[in-house]
Amino acid sequence: MGALKDGDISIAGAADVDGDVEAEIVKIDGKLDCSGLINAEEIDIAFDSGMDIGSIGGSRISIYRRHGRSRRISRLPLISSLLSFVGSDKVNVKTSIEGDVIAIENVRTPRVSGRIVAVGEDCEIDLVQYTEQIEVSPNAKVGKVEKV
Repeated sequence: MGALKDGDISIAGAADVDGDVEAEIVKIDGKLDCSGLINAEEIDIAFDSGMDIGSIGGSRISIYRRHGRSRRISRLPLISSLLSFVGSDKVNVKTSIEGDVIAIENVRTPRVSGRIVAVGEDCEIDLVQYTEQIEVSPNAKVGKVEKV
């Protein structure tokens, strides 16, 4: 489908958007592939499998894995590395995530920029910029952190 604009957008299941998603509130429970920008005051993404998004911008942004793999399996390095070739289990954001309050896990992106930023498990981020507060999980891969 093309661009998606509304007051509140709720997606349960899967959707593919060739353009931007704009709303006051965006709630995703499932999978959204979006070639453009997801822009909203509040963005809540709960996912099971990988997603591809152009960029994300909003006031409050949370991205988290709804149902994780078994902790026993993820602690076995060989199995974890082999399963990573089966398909992405991350939210891939091509450009950046920008917001006021950001809490993310299982996200791969070049840049995250926010006032308060929490980078959780299994994130892969080249640059994290923050103005007030930051927290980074020891299980995240962050190239550089800058206070701006």
